[in-house]
Amino acid sequence: MYADLECIGWYSVRGGPSCKGTKDHDIPTEQDLELHKTVISRLCENALMLVMNPLSAEAQDKKRLPLFIYEMKQTQEDLDKKTGKVSFVPIEFSLASSDSEQISVNDVAHAVDKDAKVSSMSQQMASALNAVKILRSKLNFLICVVQ
Repeated sequence: MYADLECIGWYSVRGGPSCKGTKDHDIPTEQDLELHKTVISRLCENALMLVMNPLSAEAQDKKRLPLFIYEMKQTQEDLDKKTGKVSFVPIEFSLASSDSEQISVNDVAHAVDKDAKVSSMSQQMASALNAVKILRSKLNFLICVVQ
């Protein structure tokens, strides 16, 4: 579909009422390994897999995003035995964010009042929209006068 782009891996969304609080939904399954062997390995050499599980107990305990990244690698034991077997190995990562992103998220978080019927954010948007409407009406008046 996109000939100029390269495949680096795939993702899977896990979760649901049946897996709430279980760790085994944060790791790749046998079906993921089979998918890698039959399809993904033909598209990229060292594929990454992203597992997203919003109900992850591990992510809640560590207070982090419920994202888990794995790469396909041979373990040292498999390399020594020359089995050719590959498995999913977790990758530790951290998300980088700039100060401006944190400021804007904080502004939005503080602008929302849980008890208010209308948030201050929507009030600010409404006042900006009204200012644009007034400017537009004045510009339309000038266009009518000049014609």
